[in-house]
Amino acid sequence: MATCPVRFEFHCERAPAKLKYVHNIPRSLVTADAQAAQEHAGYINRFVDALRPIMKEHEAACRAASNTLCGNCGSPTVTVLQTPMSWLHIVEDPFVAIWANPVCGKGECEIQIRKQVEDMMSVVVREGQGRGASEPSASMEIMSCK
Repeated sequence: MATCPVRFEFHCERAPAKLKYVHNIPRSLVTADAQAAQEHAGYINRFVDALRPIMKEHEAACRAASNTLCGNCGSPTVTVLQTPMSWLHIVEDPFVAIWANPVCGKGECEIQIRKQVEDMMSVVVREGQGRGASEPSASMEIMSCK
């Protein structure tokens, strides 16, 4: 299977800068048509399959660079929710931004953090469209790292 290098930028609250890594992913995911492709279950499944081990690999670094307290209630962090947004449609410089958000073990806090992340992602997309920039080509279910 053909692969290509893609930059992964993890956004963590306490990190002085984004945590940046480069990983090879299937070339079929990096395409100018990624926005249209994301509507196909096969593309989404390949996207998830490619990202899951990368996110898992950097889980410890994300936890270390995240707040030790839940972003909603201030209780000790139990898990970090990782939410990727794909810019794989920018074939000249493909990357995936991943937001890491600390959360305690309470279901209501996880729901609230997920809502905050979804709202933030909507703002990112709207601002990008307002500037004529390309919007992210895919986002996926928020993954919990425990």
